[in-house]
Amino acid sequence: MALYKHKMPWESLNPYVTATTLASREYDEAVYNAHKYTIPNDVNSITIAFYGTDANNEDAGYILWGRRRTNGPIEKIAAGVVTLGSLAVTKDPITKVTVTAFWADTITDTHDAWLKSPAIAGAGSNDICYFSIDTFGLKDLYLEIDIDGGSNEAASISAIITGQA
Repeated sequence: MALYKHKMPWESLNPYVTATTLASREYDEAVYNAHKYTIPNDVNSITIAFYGTDANNEDAGYILWGRRRTNGPIEKIAAGVVTLGSLAVTKDPITKVTVTAFWADTITDTHDAWLKSPAIAGAGSNDICYFSIDTFGLKDLYLEIDIDGGSNEAASISAIITGQA
């Protein structure tokens, strides 16, 4: 198990998404550029944690897009489902505002096309589940959340990110 020196503090990646981010679920450059997260140059991998409302075992889909430092096309890095667990979030981890939410305790990745597979730690434990992936030369990321109103869909999903050297 590698020990990482956290190079950047936890930051908001995509706060309080309450509907599908992109209607077509296809890459849209204007939306990407408006909401992208720039990865610091000295960061080699990122870790994401999700939390949301409004009940345990509710879920939402996600797609993580990225663009390399050499520009080129936006690439799909990962895609899957985030499922909320029973561990409560009582204060937003970034703003410290009082919230009523739950940490995701399960994250899946069903998109197996990125150069390195993500590491998913803590899945199904009713604790915080973490999604980590080698950024492998990426300069920015965009997290798309898919909440389409299904019977088991979360009301909202938020994500926070940190990076390691």
